[in-house]
Amino acid sequence: MLRTHLRLYLFAIRDAFITLLPLTFCKVMAELAQELPLPAYQEMMNGVFGNGWKLVVGQMIDASVAAWTVGTAVAIAVYTHQRLSRQAADRGPMPSFMISFSALVNFMLYVFMSGTSLADGFSSGAMSAAILIGLASAIVPDVLSRWHVPWPWQFAYDTDVVFSRALQACIPTAVAALFTILLCAVLLLPALSAIPQQVFEWAFGTDSRWSILAATFVNQVTWFFGAHGGSVLRTASDTLLAGSSEPHLFSLEFQQLFVAFVLMGGSGSTLGLLLAIFLTVREGSQLRVARLGVVPSLFNINEVVLFGLPVVLNPIYLAPFVGVPVLLALITIGALESGFISLGETSAPWTTPPLISGWMATESWRGAALQSFLIALSTAHYFPFVQLAERRRGD
Repeated sequence: MLRTHLRLYLFAIRDAFITLLPLTFCKVMAELAQELPLPAYQEMMNGVFGNGWKLVVGQMIDASVAAWTVGTAVAIAVYTHQRLSRQAADRGPMPSFMISFSALVNFMLYVFMSGTSLADGFSSGAMSAAILIGLASAIVPDVLSRWHVPWPWQFAYDTDVVFSRALQACIPTAVAALFTILLCAVLLLPALSAIPQQVFEWAFGTDSRWSILAATFVNQVTWFFGAHGGSVLRTASDTLLAGSSEPHLFSLEFQQLFVAFVLMGGSGSTLGLLLAIFLTVREGSQLRVARLGVVPSLFNINEVVLFGLPVVLNPIYLAPFVGVPVLLALITIGALESGFISLGETSAPWTTPPLISGWMATESWRGAALQSFLIALSTAHYFPFVQLAERRRGD
């Protein structure tokens, strides 16, 4: 029973991510337009639209992220409710509109109770909360419907249907909101709030060359559960910088290693995943999503792949999504320690495509050669998991 429900929730989350794929694609294209690492292009845009065009595009990106985060909570709630309703034909389910409205209200409760700014509350960092709230907004009414809660009123046969359904939704909606409030209260306990700082100090309070392993692991696990790994790492950096002049994370050396040699294609080294799909799959959804995400991934923007396949919360891809980047980080550190590569004085922009970024980071062909080897290695590791995903799709 537990496994059945877990699969139900995972499929609902997958369907929600797929539904929001057009919004994800618009966000990705806006990011690419803003950060395309071509000096001639940047100069042209400044000349045509003025120096403030990046601010306007950035606002468009922020708006799409906010809509994407809220939409995730709503879509997950609706799809979970629909799947639960199919398993309970003997019970009268709440209308999907009521479920979506409940998810919207609950997410707003989370944003305002968390004490963060509205910009942070609607950012990619709130994605995990959106997933939990979406699930709770559908599960709580389903549980209440099993209890056959007696209503203190009776409806005549000629009562307006919309009125009847709205009234019947009052208690489930209120209980779901109460659950959200309790969840926020628990997460905001001082004892729990201190845990991230202790973890960050333990994991990242070492030499930057080796803290990249901890950063890679944290980044991948965070992204796998739908949250923005970069936001978590920046929180870690801010925590470590408090009262210290040490650069810790996001130093020039860290950026050169992490961005150029670990995140090729984006979080999860997904350029290797795309190549494995192209080598393995001849038709189907994986191939269609891979074709859609290949251009953004060349510029290290991979939300289309993460939420389109999806990779996020997909148990098939958990092992390579976390393990491949950690392996690449180990090999990169070994190449640096052995003297095969040495880092230059400049860092390539994070949207610089692989091979070019390796050359720029090391000011040598060795950087591009190392990247080629790492891409081939990640492709080989993703290969059997892509085959497994295809077999599961065909079942």
